[in-house]
Amino acid sequence: MSFLLFAREHRSQGVPIRREGAGGDAGLEGIIADTDGRALPGLQAKFFADKMAATQWRDLDESIRTALTDNARDATLREIMVTLPRSLTQAQAAKWQALRADWLREAKRLRYPGAVTFTLWDEARLRDLLLTTSYRGVLLHYFELPDLDIAHCRERTRIAIAGLGDRYQPALHTSTGAEGRIHTFLRSERSGRHLCHAMLLPRPEVQQMLPRFARDHAISLPGASIPVSAISTDRRCTMRRRCRSAA
Repeated sequence: MSFLLFAREHRSQGVPIRREGAGGDAGLEGIIADTDGRALPGLQAKFFADKMAATQWRDLDESIRTALTDNARDATLREIMVTLPRSLTQAQAAKWQALRADWLREAKRLRYPGAVTFTLWDEARLRDLLLTTSYRGVLLHYFELPDLDIAHCRERTRIAIAGLGDRYQPALHTSTGAEGRIHTFLRSERSGRHLCHAMLLPRPEVQQMLPRFARDHAISLPGASIPVSAISTDRRCTMRRRCRSAA
């Protein structure tokens, strides 16, 4: 997944090449190569689910140093992206900055002609990329999330209508429970109107209190009470009519 995101973000610079196999990746999971096959930006992907302690930092440090050494002969490597799907604490962020400074010194020692950039893609950055419309396919492929954007829904509707042929008669449409759930999921205008209407309907337990309120001119509730004087005259008249209707 990290390589797919990396390749899509940088494919305008060259040819994406995935490195894997028994021979090792030489510190990089993938690169964007120039016409001579030399690395331009490169990717180092790490997944430390449980913790980010000394062992994990050492693993990352060794991978970056290996990548710098392996590409020193070509010296075309100008950026290394590090994917780390976790949020760093303040202390961990300071450790990252310290390692970046060490790697810059190592690149200079290896006689890279220009400064190599070390870019961190943490959890927030990876989520941001996955939620971008153009990367929804990657999100769907790895996390099996339904692709329910407007364009997709329109296309599926068009296909369904075409399949129905003469049987498609919009005037004969009948609403179903499934349709209502879809509106709720999509937070459509229809769903909003239904929600507002439901909020205005009296609750059954409140209706049961109306006769007592009309008799005692007050209602005691846990932690509060409502005297009749707190209710407007128009509202009281409405409540009396409801009481008579309930009777």
